[in-house]
Amino acid sequence: MNLSSRVFVATLILAAMSVFSVGYSEDASLDGYVAPHPELRGLGQRSTEDIRAGFARYQTMADRSLALDPDRSLFVRKDARLVGLTFKRIMSKLADDTGTDAVGFFRQFWANLGYGESDQDTGSKECPGAGPAKSVFNDFPVTCSSYLYRLASLEDPFGEDLAPHFRVIAAVNRNDLQLDGDCGEYRLIAAADPGWLEAANFEYARELYIIFEWSLSDGGEPERCVAIQRYWARLSQMSADADIARALDRFYFEGGTLSAAGEMTEATDCSGVCFAVGPVVAAGNMTFSKTHKSRPGQIRVNANTIGPLWTLREYRFLQGAPSGLLRLVTVPVANSPDFSTFDDSSVYVTAIAKALLGQSGTLSGRRFAELAFVAPPQTYANQQSTTKVYFDPYFRDPKTTTVGRVMQLLEAAKHVSVRHLVNRVTLLSCMGCHRFSNVDDVNVLGFDDLPTWPGSLKFTHISVEGVVDGQYVISDALINAFLPRRKAVMEAVIGVELTTLPVK
Repeated sequence: MNLSSRVFVATLILAAMSVFSVGYSEDASLDGYVAPHPELRGLGQRSTEDIRAGFARYQTMADRSLALDPDRSLFVRKDARLVGLTFKRIMSKLADDTGTDAVGFFRQFWANLGYGESDQDTGSKECPGAGPAKSVFNDFPVTCSSYLYRLASLEDPFGEDLAPHFRVIAAVNRNDLQLDGDCGEYRLIAAADPGWLEAANFEYARELYIIFEWSLSDGGEPERCVAIQRYWARLSQMSADADIARALDRFYFEGGTLSAAGEMTEATDCSGVCFAVGPVVAAGNMTFSKTHKSRPGQIRVNANTIGPLWTLREYRFLQGAPSGLLRLVTVPVANSPDFSTFDDSSVYVTAIAKALLGQSGTLSGRRFAELAFVAPPQTYANQQSTTKVYFDPYFRDPKTTTVGRVMQLLEAAKHVSVRHLVNRVTLLSCMGCHRFSNVDDVNVLGFDDLPTWPGSLKFTHISVEGVVDGQYVISDALINAFLPRRKAVMEAVIGVELTTLPVK
């Protein structure tokens, strides 16, 4: 773009932002809550060259010979490699952190999101147990699930050890989510056993996934993050599933002293630079955020209850009990504005319009890795569901809507079609990535390296209902877009120059 074109673009955008500057408060209804986008941020938005340069002083020649296998070092999804990472063990540890027991914590978890008064899965009544957490819903109606609420009275929430009601189906390294001050996220994905749900006549759900996401601090030492990635990289060198299972168990539930080379050892045996790491599974690693740069972990629920209806919900821990213990609260779904906020009748439409203009650069790029959009936090609702096709209706006659006119302006200034811009914003929402990525026309993005957004598995990116070669099935989006990018980020962090193991 030549200088005159850049001036023209800047003039258009500045003029438009001045139009939308009246009557908008940056902190309206925020109540201190900040929830940046949960998937595309941190290292994942930087070039691999920039990442490598930032971590170069921590890298060694030994790193350059590593070959990373995503099935071992990024997205572990084989039962034999997940032995010991049980759902009951996770809930028991989080229960300890909140001063209760595993059964009590399980019941509190579900009581926070259902009212149990109707067989309908949609409504606008408040959920018992939400209580003090209501202010974080940004005044949008709290939609409850009577199906999921039934889990709060389940007498036996865990089942037998050899036939659990819920089981962990993946351990996930999200180093690419790293921001200043932390080492990214480390996740465990649990799923309700399909046979158990069917035996219960689908009283609770047809499919149900719980994603535990813990964020680890770097402790003021960025090299700690490199050591953690070297630890995960070592899993690619392990041929025995039992060795991988033991390494993951130690990382998530035990913690320990990690050498700069990524070896877990005893503190007394460490020579040279070492770091105290973990255990990862702790309520303190998924707490309520109060600052814009803070990005703690969270718990997410993806549930299919009635027919094609899927819903997404999120939880975090809040410091507030008199004892000083953390308590669990329901929070808005990150980067998932309520559908109404794009309508001209909404008090938030100006905030949406300003956000689109202010982030036009990351919305209008030519490469997938450059894509980013964070909606104003005060527009987030407490859930997203598949009952509506996001905000696309507001662009069908763009000349008549505020946001539609903004999109037309960006089309002229950035030379990206309104359709592609709408799709990019839609697919950056939780529901967009999980569900609408499978819808023809909505998934067309116009990137040079990714013209069409790869699909999910109906609504999830991993399925408990499918196993191939001993591993749970994952989505096209993971195989063809997300995992290759995460692998490149991991390689850049630890200094790998050439790898030979492909995404499987």
